[in-house]
Amino acid sequence: SIDGEGTSADVILQSVSFLSGDEIVLKIEGVDLPDTSGFVAERWHNDEGASGWRGDVRSDAKGWWMHEQAWVAFEVDLPAGDYDIEVKLATSLYDNNVNESMRAELSLQAVDHQDQTVTAKQVKKQMEALYLRATNHVLPTEVAEIMINQLVEHAAAQNTGSWRDGAHCDVWNLWPDMEDLPPEIEGERFHDPRGVIRGWTMIVHSILSSAAYLHD
Repeated sequence: SIDGEGTSADVILQSVSFLSGDEIVLKIEGVDLPDTSGFVAERWHNDEGASGWRGDVRSDAKGWWMHEQAWVAFEVDLPAGDYDIEVKLATSLYDNNVNESMRAELSLQAVDHQDQTVTAKQVKKQMEALYLRATNHVLPTEVAEIMINQLVEHAAAQNTGSWRDGAHCDVWNLWPDMEDLPPEIEGERFHDPRGVIRGWTMIVHSILSSAAYLHD
């Protein structure tokens, strides 16, 4: 998915290329996005019940024109391997606009074989290290699978806003400067749009409240 969050200008996605070495294995043109597998984009809604994409194909811009701070997502099917990704973007900023830059975010997620991804292996390794440190026992494979599923499900259920939302944490014990913190810095510090921090907090709490930890 590609997210234009954080910019006051519309972002135009012109193309996304997947390269293996110097060879382009797959290239998705922005104008072809609506016909791409798994295509979905942020939608607008009004009080009359109407709805539509927060974006559209613009032939003059040669791409998918995302409205301000909107996002778009799609799926690709690639052979296993390492890839470099090149994203070609344009902007609707004018010469006299006070904003001289735009910001876009690219995120990737495996649809199939998630357990074989680099990040999934890193998550499992970190869980094994936490469990071993807490219980002095090796994390069983079946328990690791349960914990990973719980992490993913909990993060998905909490995938908006700040990790402070709904939490009861005395954050000033960690950061004494909380009272004088500018709003933009506070937002950056607690930014957790995909719920990952809250997912990991749940995992740590589960380990520390488990019989394996408390009884040993």
